[in-house]
Amino acid sequence: TSAGQLPTYILNSTSDVAWQGKDPNDEILFHNTTVTHDYFATMKMEIKEGRAFSREFPTDEKQAYILNEAAARILGEGSPVGKSLNVWGDAGTVIGVVRDFHFKSINTRIEPLFIRLRPVEPYSYLMIRLSGGDLQGALQRVSLAWDKVSPQFPLDPAFLDEEFDRLYRAEQRMGTLFGAFTALAIVIACLGLLGLASFMAERRTREIGIRKVLGATSSSIVLLLSREFVILVTLANLVAWPAAWYFMSRWLQDYAYHPRLNPLVFVGAALAALLIALLTVSFQAVRAAVSDPVDSIRYE
Repeated sequence: TSAGQLPTYILNSTSDVAWQGKDPNDEILFHNTTVTHDYFATMKMEIKEGRAFSREFPTDEKQAYILNEAAARILGEGSPVGKSLNVWGDAGTVIGVVRDFHFKSINTRIEPLFIRLRPVEPYSYLMIRLSGGDLQGALQRVSLAWDKVSPQFPLDPAFLDEEFDRLYRAEQRMGTLFGAFTALAIVIACLGLLGLASFMAERRTREIGIRKVLGATSSSIVLLLSREFVILVTLANLVAWPAAWYFMSRWLQDYAYHPRLNPLVFVGAALAALLIALLTVSFQAVRAAVSDPVDSIRYE
């Protein structure tokens, strides 16, 4: 099949669209593109209502429109199939509704779109669906067929999944960057906790020795040394939660489609931070707890 624009990058738009019952004061922007037969079958797009363009209906070339669901909702209640649509003064009929698909980045909400059939129009893109087996062999056969039809223009093939990847590459890079900085922050925090735990254990060496002489168990010593860190991590989470909620909410507002922030995510992050802190501190705490108290209070 062929199309005037890639399905991931439809920019053509117009507000010169009229239908019965439209408010004359409304100027609604409709995106639009032109395609050939078998476009929806090749792209595996689902026709929700009505039908796709067909060679059995010669009038489809001049008098038929297919809308996406966003455009169908604008036309009013009920099925838009069979309704008259006037675009740039050309009267036609809506013959089908295609399921909404993203023809821009997910940062933007899916906007109204109408698609027209133009079998003989000079198109920018030829789209071929391959079975996915021998891709190199398939591309070679396509190239040979292309050279027979249009040898003066070299074939410049590209895969549509690469175009989709290009739409979301910025988000993927951001995710990788955040992941790397998060891992680095955790490592630095663990080093800081390890140093702080060593310092506190060293400073309280005599206290720990006296407690053990007076009958304190190793588990109670570990609990004593770890309790302060648990309190500090809990206080840090209470400070971090509102800030994280605020900045994440602001960031997600840039996307038309995004999940709601789940409080369980913050609870899980707090438990993970607490577990990492306890694992980091426990090494020094256990080491201090099992040490011989005689060594620490020998000169007292």
